[in-house]
Amino acid sequence: MTEKIELRKRRDFNEIISVTLSFFRQNFSRLSLVMLYVGLPLAVLLSITTTLLQNSLTDAQQSEDISDIFSSFFGPYYQLSLVLTGLLYAGISGAVYSYILRYLSQVDFLSIQVNDVLNDTLSSAGMLLSTLFLLGLFLLLVAIPSAFLLFIPLLYLSIVLSPLLFIRYYEKKNFFEAFQRCFKLVHGEWWRVFGAVLVIGLIGYFITIFFSFPSMIFAFVISFNSTNTQTSSNTIYSISTILSVFSTFGSIILYALNSICLAFIYFDLVERKEATGLLNRINQISAS
Repeated sequence: MTEKIELRKRRDFNEIISVTLSFFRQNFSRLSLVMLYVGLPLAVLLSITTTLLQNSLTDAQQSEDISDIFSSFFGPYYQLSLVLTGLLYAGISGAVYSYILRYLSQVDFLSIQVNDVLNDTLSSAGMLLSTLFLLGLFLLLVAIPSAFLLFIPLLYLSIVLSPLLFIRYYEKKNFFEAFQRCFKLVHGEWWRVFGAVLVIGLIGYFITIFFSFPSMIFAFVISFNSTNTQTSSNTIYSISTILSVFSTFGSIILYALNSICLAFIYFDLVERKEATGLLNRINQISAS
């Protein structure tokens, strides 16, 4: 598919799912390079940290002191893995949104340069990280009282605020303006947004399972033959890290699909509320 996909368009539920996958397939060659440059260093660091965490937990299980197991699970490796996972999500989301803005602005999307997208992502890093930090902090504060209501308020607000990052990218609004804008756009459309995010999330989840399969098989084999294996611990560690890096690419694709879906959801909501894309097309016809 070489015909440029119209982003500013009203779409029903099925169309949002299909156009998300179509956009990913159409732009895979350039998006994959962007995701590789942004995600590979973080994926390697995350994989090393995850492997160290698993080794720490394995050693702690041999101890009879529950505090050792608890401290190993929530120790520095666990905390670092959380930070790296957040940075990986932020980097992939930022790269995808930077690419989408280039896709919108250039007539020939095939001429989009990877270096330009990477520069756009880097220049937006401060806004990206601050937005996700503030959003995460807000949802964390909401999560505490939500525990008494089966986390329903947290789920509701998570869906309402899901387009927030793209609004900041596309409309150049500050955090609090984008925060209010989310409520205006999602009002009356919550279930459609939830459904689209859920379906794309499930598709991405099965992709992550596929990429994680070799790592799970290796872990099972090592665990099953732990008493008989002659393989050195360094070799096991190296193979585990490599397979963990491979499995992380499933998460990268999940984050990319989610970001693309949220962009199409945003444009669908704007068209339903404000019809800006339709007005632009009418103006172009009138001008011609």
